[in-house]
Amino acid sequence: MKEGSKNRNKTLRITISRDGKDIKEIFTNESITIGNSLDNDIVIKSWKLRDHFPIVEVKSNTSCILNIHESMEGFISKGTTSQSLKDLVALNLLPKKDDCYQVSFDTQNVGNIRFGNICLKFDYTIPPPSTEAEISIKELLAYKEVSKKVVMEEERKFAYIMLGSFVAHLLFVIYAYNASPPKKRTVIAGLPPVIAELVEMDITAPSEVGTGEEKT
Repeated sequence: MKEGSKNRNKTLRITISRDGKDIKEIFTNESITIGNSLDNDIVIKSWKLRDHFPIVEVKSNTSCILNIHESMEGFISKGTTSQSLKDLVALNLLPKKDDCYQVSFDTQNVGNIRFGNICLKFDYTIPPPSTEAEISIKELLAYKEVSKKVVMEEERKFAYIMLGSFVAHLLFVIYAYNASPPKKRTVIAGLPPVIAELVEMDITAPSEVGTGEEKT
């Protein structure tokens, strides 16, 4: 397999250590925040800097930016070359954004950031099969959620179309009825009063004429 193809299969791995002991691994292609509140990706109760600190800003599937504070220590390596983050900051070799110094990081690098008794180790590697399966399940659930929203939107549009058709049909019936009143009134209006009264009589009533009975 070509080197470029191998790199495309790699994912950023963050290993969280406390007092020299690894306690958790995170595989991610998304930006990561750190802080002491529960809505951060990495929660550290002893965190003293601003909350929602953007420790990782992902640029692509194979590169990211590591944001460090001047109070942090650590190193970054590429091949056989290793550099101290403190030295890079002191020599003014890193760009600064807000209260962060930014370190470019890609599949060729390894490194760590230390603060207090916490150490975050960074590298790019191919995730284990279980992690890939978890990612696939998340993608499937996200796809189902999007599909569900699309179906609901189509059903809503269909309901609006049916309701609009019914209202239009009802308005047409009302308009047609008012535009074409019964002709009986038009005919009666042009008749003498006496004849008009006879015409208005219920024509379904049985006639007394021709019954063969004589009136007394």
